[in-house]
Amino acid sequence: MRLSDQTQTHCLSEICFDTAEDTAIQLDRELREKGQPIGPLHGLPISLKDRFNVAGHDSACGYVSWLNCPKTADDQGVLVHSLKRAGAIIIAKTNVPMSMLLGITTNNIVGSTLNPLNRVLSAGGASGGEGALLALGGSPLGWGTDIAGSVRIPSSFCGLWGMRPSFGRISGSGIEKILPGLPIGMSVVGPMARDLETLVMAVKWATGLCSWRDDPDVVDLAWREQMFTEVEEIKTGLVFGILKSDGTVTPHPPILRAMEIVEDALRQKGHEVLEWDPPSHSEAADILVRERVPKF
Repeated sequence: MRLSDQTQTHCLSEICFDTAEDTAIQLDRELREKGQPIGPLHGLPISLKDRFNVAGHDSACGYVSWLNCPKTADDQGVLVHSLKRAGAIIIAKTNVPMSMLLGITTNNIVGSTLNPLNRVLSAGGASGGEGALLALGGSPLGWGTDIAGSVRIPSSFCGLWGMRPSFGRISGSGIEKILPGLPIGMSVVGPMARDLETLVMAVKWATGLCSWRDDPDVVDLAWREQMFTEVEEIKTGLVFGILKSDGTVTPHPPILRAMEIVEDALRQKGHEVLEWDPPSHSEAADILVRERVPKF
């Protein structure tokens, strides 16, 4: 990645190159002295969505009022501490929309993050900076957060692999809270990468940390290789539900066409595809964000 990539896409919120170089020098020294890496991610450059607290850097999250408030090591969560112990090198934090909960990435600090594949388009959101950086080849592995698509949307827009795990699979401690007091809107941590192999490696490593020992919100369930192998061996017989409209928003024709292509491909592989008709999404969204006035 070149400096011009940042000026043309606005994907970075915090540049950690100085500390990253110091970390790399220290890791090289330890490798020479001890003859072995300090962990499974020794020397791997990684990037993080701006919400992740990293010592010595802001977590402004698009809020001008949150600038110039660098975090300390105590502010870091289980995942960041684990990444560092495993030898990963944090090279940057990536841009987000102010207040999150947007399918695009824009704020009054960095500006709007553009899609490096086509700069007249958005990189998506809310982990849009992460998506743009990965698409540029500026990082081999990134970590974002997702409530309603914040990992999946930029991954789709930028041609990446992304995953939104179930809640409690990967520790979300040490992340700046945008919606404190709204537990039904809790986000989850998920990886983003340019290939499936890297994504699987990241999930396998993160779920194998036994993070429930340090974070009570993490489910006591480590990676099970046998279950993963069994899923891989399933060739037919799965049932997929497709939601073509939630009754409030109907996708544009190109999106509907893409869904039809996926549906046809699944049927050709022998899977069953059902039209999904869930309860009202509009009512669910209203319950999620409804202002609650206390009654006295």
